[in-house]
Amino acid sequence: MGGSQSLLSAPVSWGQSWNRRHYHPSIATGHTALSPKLVSSGDSEAKAKRQRQHARARQSRQEELQVEEQQDGEGVVVENTPQEVEEEVDVEDSDMDPAQEDVVCAMDDVAVAMLKGKRVIITGASSGIGEQMAYHLAKMGSHVLITARTEERLKKVVEKCIKLGSSSAYYIPGSMDNMTFAKQVVHEAQRLFGGLDMLILNHIGYTYFDFFNGDVDHVRELLEINFLSYATMTVEALPMLKASGGNIVVVSSFAGKVGLPLTVPYSTTKFALDGFFSSLRMEFKHQNVNVSITLCVISYIDTDSAVNTVSHVIQQPAAPKEECAFEIIKGGALRQREVYYQYHATKIPMLLRDWAPELLEYLVLKNYDVNALKKE
Repeated sequence: MGGSQSLLSAPVSWGQSWNRRHYHPSIATGHTALSPKLVSSGDSEAKAKRQRQHARARQSRQEELQVEEQQDGEGVVVENTPQEVEEEVDVEDSDMDPAQEDVVCAMDDVAVAMLKGKRVIITGASSGIGEQMAYHLAKMGSHVLITARTEERLKKVVEKCIKLGSSSAYYIPGSMDNMTFAKQVVHEAQRLFGGLDMLILNHIGYTYFDFFNGDVDHVRELLEINFLSYATMTVEALPMLKASGGNIVVVSSFAGKVGLPLTVPYSTTKFALDGFFSSLRMEFKHQNVNVSITLCVISYIDTDSAVNTVSHVIQQPAAPKEECAFEIIKGGALRQREVYYQYHATKIPMLLRDWAPELLEYLVLKNYDVNALKKE
């Protein structure tokens, strides 16, 4: 259960050593703070978001196909026709009126414009949601420093980021169970960029998707990677983020708001993130610290690791990682307190958590085919 933030979150059906490699056509100067505060919510607005992002996903897919064609030096290139691209992303109709849709679209455009030239760290970026965030930021013209354990994957992501328009792109391979490495990633961003505008914490360690086996040592080790390294990088990056009026984006899970079965170690670490960063946010407000903290509560996402791990047990369909990645980035840029994706699978069940917990437990358990887990 390593490599994706989305392994667990399907509530209801409705490294030690490191090396640096870099590719940088230019390094921008004169960075400014991300300051506008725009917040969106509501079920109808969520539908408009999905419509907007499906359209963006089609455009994104077409751009990535062009990049892949350029990278294919030999052989026959099979291009997707417009009809095939359309079929890859099923656009959902929205019942919002044009004025409401314009507001949502404008917010998307504002977020994109705000991130041009910004200096961003993304952890857990060799695959899944982290990889997609790197691509989105590259298209927005950001400077990106990505990290994960697998160097070969990181190298490919960086090369693609440059082709997609990133102002500069770097990678550092390593493991977040080493707090020295966690600190070094931040130090390298300072050396490369001269500062930092956004810290996106997205990495997780390996764990199992099964009934709790009683191994408390595993929970402790997972806390090192999924929680303590987040806190360590935040503390190390704070001086730069205070100077830029920047953003901390924490990718969490519905399993960090509601205890879910088969994810005891994982859920433990996600609850820890909520407690630490929600408390820290309140202290920042009290101390007038101009650094925003965005906690992202995500549902079951269609990353390869998540689908391979839980699709035989969880009945709920997985949400698209490309759209999830964009919503996370947008929420951070707009300094939202929390991001819920998908809204109907995360925010709505939260109401049941407080008012009808037994009903929520019933619905959650109904969404799990535990017999399939036993057969495996």
